[in-house]
Amino acid sequence: MNKPKIFNNLSLSPLQQQQVLEYVKADVEGNQRMRLTGIQDPNEIIDKLVIPTLNLGVTLPSQGDFLDIGSGAGNPGLLLKIIHPRWRGVLVERSHKKARFLQELVIQFGYDEMEVVPRDFREFALKCHAPFDFVFSRGVRIEESMIPLIFRCLRVGGRYFFYGERNVPVVKATTENADFVLSQSVEGWREVKRSVSRGT
Repeated sequence: MNKPKIFNNLSLSPLQQQQVLEYVKADVEGNQRMRLTGIQDPNEIIDKLVIPTLNLGVTLPSQGDFLDIGSGAGNPGLLLKIIHPRWRGVLVERSHKKARFLQELVIQFGYDEMEVVPRDFREFALKCHAPFDFVFSRGVRIEESMIPLIFRCLRVGGRYFFYGERNVPVVKATTENADFVLSQSVEGWREVKRSVSRGT
């Protein structure tokens, strides 16, 4: 693995750097047991999956509560927790195999403030009443019916980040709703901010 490149321009402690590399190692090993991601090569995992999340993470506040939808291999949730140890988070993953993988990493890193929920996001969101400062999704196809559920999980002033340009329903929904503001963010991530309180 190309250790210098992954930490370029990032102010991470030696412990954080070690944890990021341990995460990548676990991702590679997990891919041998199950399909966590479509990428197998460690350096490609770093370039395409890890670095964009780290570059986003260092721009965010050091405290907050977050939700990772369809967490899969733990990207972005676990990587963001490494950057911000004081964050509290929930990783929602409907695949029980992947959820067990996530739980193993949560225990390995000693993250008592993180919960892994082996459930479909729609089920989880029905009991969610805007407790999160941040919501993230990456590698998840966001259907139009999921968007109100995502928005209801955000506090006023909360921020939803999704990766890539393919989630057209999210873009459409935010442009049609004045309560939410869509903007470009960092490294392929896009941001939706909940600007006002709404009845839900």
